[in-house]
Amino acid sequence: MCGITGYFSKDRAWTDLSALYKATSLLSHRGPDDEGYAAFNVQTRTSISYCGPDSPASLKAGMPNIVETRAFEHHLAFGFRRFSVVDLSEKGHQPFWSADRNVCLLFNGEIYNHVEIRRELEKLGRSFGTTCDTEVLLVGYQQWGMEILKRCNGPIAMVLYDKLKNRLFMARDRVGKAPLYFTVRGGILYWGSEIKSIFSMAGQSAFSINEQAVYDYLNYGWRDLGNTTFWNEVQTLPAASWTQIDLSSTPSLNGIQSNLQRYWAFPQERLETRDIPFSEAAEQFRDLFVDAVRIRARADAKVVFSLSGGLDSSSIVAAAANIVPGRFQTYSIKFPGQPYDEEIFARTVYERYPDKIDYQIYTPQSSDFWRVADDFVWLAEEPFHWPDIEQFQAYLRQARADGCKVVLVGGGGDELLAGYDDYFFPFLLHLRQKNALLPLATSLFSKRRLWPRYCIRKRFKILNAFIHGDQDFLRPYFAASFLNRSGKEAANPYLHKEILANAAQRDARSPLPDFSTLATDYMGDHLMNYWMRNTEKAHFGVPIESRRPYLDYRLIDFVFTLPPEYIIHQGWTKYILRKSMNQWLPKKVAWRRVKQGMPFNTEAWFSHAKPVIESHLKTVQDNPFLNVKQIVQDYDQLFRKDPYFLWRAVSLGLWWKRVVLQRPLA
Repeated sequence: MCGITGYFSKDRAWTDLSALYKATSLLSHRGPDDEGYAAFNVQTRTSISYCGPDSPASLKAGMPNIVETRAFEHHLAFGFRRFSVVDLSEKGHQPFWSADRNVCLLFNGEIYNHVEIRRELEKLGRSFGTTCDTEVLLVGYQQWGMEILKRCNGPIAMVLYDKLKNRLFMARDRVGKAPLYFTVRGGILYWGSEIKSIFSMAGQSAFSINEQAVYDYLNYGWRDLGNTTFWNEVQTLPAASWTQIDLSSTPSLNGIQSNLQRYWAFPQERLETRDIPFSEAAEQFRDLFVDAVRIRARADAKVVFSLSGGLDSSSIVAAAANIVPGRFQTYSIKFPGQPYDEEIFARTVYERYPDKIDYQIYTPQSSDFWRVADDFVWLAEEPFHWPDIEQFQAYLRQARADGCKVVLVGGGGDELLAGYDDYFFPFLLHLRQKNALLPLATSLFSKRRLWPRYCIRKRFKILNAFIHGDQDFLRPYFAASFLNRSGKEAANPYLHKEILANAAQRDARSPLPDFSTLATDYMGDHLMNYWMRNTEKAHFGVPIESRRPYLDYRLIDFVFTLPPEYIIHQGWTKYILRKSMNQWLPKKVAWRRVKQGMPFNTEAWFSHAKPVIESHLKTVQDNPFLNVKQIVQDYDQLFRKDPYFLWRAVSLGLWWKRVVLQRPLA
């Protein structure tokens, strides 16, 4: 994973490359190992490649340095910062040219199955000069065109210039793991791995705040819906899509969107239990999962594993212990004094494989967030859901200090395998739609986590509502999501009248989502889209590359065709994962009923942070959206009643100060 940026204009020719260099330098945290540039005159079909101050010495001898030689008339420019993981030599330098100099590629991502694709291309007569996956992607394009995307497994954000076709191609991977922001302003196309590089080139004052994004975030915690951002004019290229720009025409947003080609989608049809025996499904799942871990453990740099103690990361570590040669490091977080600490479960996995695992523990401090807040908020670029994401970055900083460049994490497991309680009532609706009343009742009365909340009498009322299709009665039991708005807009009392008037109010009466609908929504636009952007920026602020076996498209394709009854069974979530990994995991991990997640002592944190937060908020009382004065006044009440809304308000205030106003938090 790296950082890419650039621009194109048919009607304007630049001579100075200083704007490209500055924009690329803003991504240096993503790629400390190398930098590269290329400028193209699309009329004369000429180009120049440049190195930079952080490029290897061997490259500096053979090409001009962009700091010293910036004058070249051009219409198209590529900027690149490298984080070397595969083929650590200078041969992986980008922008990457084809041997015939007709194609130039700008690529942020990893092709986990590059070894297999390379073998296929070699059988077709193609040759290679490096061992890097970037060359595999470029040669694959020369062989198959944009159909190469269907063969690739892994995150992809690419911009490719084809001189013979006079076209610019842009693409992203199936789930949108690798970010690619873009905008068209004044007939100029700008793009980047992060929004800050676009602002650097186009000027931040040219962009307006997306009030709908602010409203949806503050009220519901929604972000990144429909590939939007907190700025009206900045979008992300849709996942699983590619587009082409004719370089003989002036770029436009409509032109880019009209040329979008989608090359993958979530399967829409699920099998019935009679179509595939559970034992067969579990075996296929295990094979796919193990291979997803295997190809993600490939790297020429040091690879480690996150081990939270939860089912998802523990399964990855257990699979690695059975297939990865030699010992490997794991990193766990311990929270002394917390009522919930998953480190005890992580330790049981280590004790199961003591000859394979080098077990490392990181202990975060409550003051960590404010030590790094200025950089972290700037890095995030947009408000984020909860301050605990800095804790993930903190232990990854420790792993990076130990020489690690790649970490396998359990992200995506909850979305793919119904790990959230949010899935339970949609699953019951699925059973009702099948008229499977006995399994519905069995699931409702066997799920232990419901007992503290719903007494036996309440459960009979819920069962009766399912039988009679009473959606009004059932709606409060379905988690608030884009598919089922809660109807309780927490932020409205604290919003200024202007945003209340301008933002669209969401429909609270939409049909209740069943299991498959919610799964597609969570794995797609509503939830995963945000997780990918959010965690990707946090991890590349270290930098460290995080890899997620649960987001292997083969695994997604398979799980999305399985009967929901194989994923949730008699109150057990992730049932097929538990059964598949049962032989490799300690029982207390494989069959834990309570999902804890990363412990976060909300009351203690907000109490400790109150003076700091109030100090920051008082400096942004002119925020045009939020009544900051009222937030400060109600602080104690909010952190007891609705800490999630309180944090969203705080995060918006920090974002407004650090990113929009560009004032330091310190």
